[in-house]
Amino acid sequence: MKLGNPNGAEALRQAGKGGGTLQDTVGRNADARSQGLAPLIDAIRADG
Repeated sequence: MKLGNPNGAEALRQAGKGGGTLQDTVGRNADARSQGLAPLIDAIRADG
């Protein structure tokens, strides 16, 4: 059994739905994750 759209990204292009929204979401998630890790990284740096 195959999963996913056999046309891949072409289906999104034809529908006029680019990956911009997805990229924005991934970027926000990455920013939130890095901010959450900042205290841990600061503590590691302080311990040398």
